[in-house]
Amino acid sequence: MIEEITIEGERYTAGRRAASLVGVSPDYLTRWCREGLVRARRLAGGIWYVSLPSLEAYLAEKEARKHAWREQLRAERREERATFA
Repeated sequence: MIEEITIEGERYTAGRRAASLVGVSPDYLTRWCREGLVRARRLAGGIWYVSLPSLEAYLAEKEARKHAWREQLRAERREERATFA
C-alpha cells in the first residue's frame, strides 16, 4: 500500500497510518471520512487517504467543543448548588 499520495496538489496519507499518527482507531477515522468531517479520498480497492491538516483541525475543533461543553456543565452545576444552598 502506498503511504502518501498527492491529489490536486494536496498530500494525503493512508487512513491506517493517519489513524495511528493521531491515536484513533481506523474505524473511527473511516466513519469521519464517510461523514465528510475530514478531507479524504477513497481510491480503488476501498483505501481511504486522509489530509493530515484536515484531520488535525477536526480533532482540535472536537477538543474545543468538549472543553466548552464541560465548562457549560460546570456553570450549570454551580448554579444548581447555589440554588439549593
